[in-house]
Amino acid sequence: MAELVEMSPGRLPGSVTAGELLTLGAGYHSRAVSPLGTQETAGHLVKVYAIEAPGRTVAERGKSAALRLAADHLAAGGARGSLGLAVLLVHAGGDGDYVLVHTWIEGYMSDLAVFTGPAGAPRSAAAGAAGPGPVRVGGSRAGARAERVQHSCAERGR
Repeated sequence: MAELVEMSPGRLPGSVTAGELLTLGAGYHSRAVSPLGTQETAGHLVKVYAIEAPGRTVAERGKSAALRLAADHLAAGGARGSLGLAVLLVHAGGDGDYVLVHTWIEGYMSDLAVFTGPAGAPRSAAAGAAGPGPVRVGGSRAGARAERVQHSCAERGR
């Protein structure tokens, strides 16, 4: 079970310092975002958006592969209490491709599925690791930054 962290108002949890968060954000750069339309997929009304890192584009085959992943995920939406609305983000990132499927479920809740894969290989995307966010570890710049922060926290006994 996760340990509860006591926080003071206006302060970060003790597990991450402001400097460590700045280190994670140091590699951020602007990304172009564009709508790719709305369509019905697996009984859901899905709004599709492309997010593109500099030098990367979301091609039609990337959009099609993302829609197939979304359809597989959304097909089980009824079991999760889905309300039939979803947003699909197809992200051609600087260090890989990401597909995020965000759906709304009953009780004012949401469901987020994250798929990751190597850049330019949309059919290679696989379910992302469970955890605090869609960080790919294993050679990616985002993964390397996450590993540095984890190592830094471990050195301080956090």
